Amino acid sequence: MALAAGPEAGSVDAGRTLYAGICFHCHGAVTPLGSPAAAADTPSRIRAAINPQATMGILKFLSDQDLVDIATYIARPATTDIDRLLDWAEQTLPPDVLGMPSGPTLSADGYRYRYYPRPGILVGSKDGNVWVLDASTLKLYSIGSVRRLLADLPTGR
Repeated sequence: MALAAGPEAGSVDAGRTLYAGICFHCHGAVTPLGSPAAAADTPSRIRAAINPQATMGILKFLSDQDLVDIATYIARPATTDIDRLLDWAEQTLPPDVLGMPSGPTLSADGYRYRYYPRPGILVGSKDGNVWVLDASTLKLYSIGSVRRLLADLPTGR
């Protein structure tokens, strides 16, 4: 069963919230699928499991986007959306653009971010948007929505 066209890129963060609120009560903790590619057909498999099951039938309200988000979380339960974006950027961009972060992803005031000392910036997310803070001027720049940027990543990231 194919999903209708239209869901955006999957969000680990949205999927984590949906799974905790809807799926965890019956299915328990997530067992990772092993790789992001393993979740490719999972939204369709979830929809197929919901339709015939009397106990899961009440979940027909879940949108295709919800199922994509849940599948994305199941494929990557130990990460976050900003980690996916920053990992991709660190592995893809030339070293002189970002350099290496000074440490792991941190959290403060609702932001999840990494500090990059070479350009002197903090890159992170809050409320579904990606932000860059220039540490020398303290100017904050909006880069765009997390979902839009995730949609631009190569498949399987």
